[in-house]
Amino acid sequence: MELPAVPYVPGATPRPEEGAYDALRVTARPGMSVCDLADSDAWTAGWAFLEAECFWEAHEVWEAVWLVLPPNSAERRFVQAVIQLANALLKEKMDRPQAVRRLCVDCRAGLNGASTEVMGIRVASVLERLDALEARIEGDDAL
Repeated sequence: MELPAVPYVPGATPRPEEGAYDALRVTARPGMSVCDLADSDAWTAGWAFLEAECFWEAHEVWEAVWLVLPPNSAERRFVQAVIQLANALLKEKMDRPQAVRRLCVDCRAGLNGASTEVMGIRVASVLERLDALEARIEGDDAL
């Protein structure tokens, strides 16, 4: 997997070509077990994108994982929560604090009741990112 030279930020940077992440997305297929999805390139690439601040790209590949997880499962709720976190981080880059706040609330609700680890990811590490984002947004309000 190759990171984009410039992360996509709507209104600020060029949009990736249509289908740019299809090779990653297709690694999450219907009928795969949760363990296999956790090992999929779509899931692991999403985390690499998040670490590299490629938030739109993380959302793009994680959506494929979310779509094939069992409805109403803890894993599906968790993936939706991390998608919302990536979206909130993207909205922060776009200077849209109200959207960030709304997405943070949704993300926290999705993490509520999650076990210690879901699909190989420590829930506490996601909460730490969420707490830091919320602190930055509240800090911006104080200016």
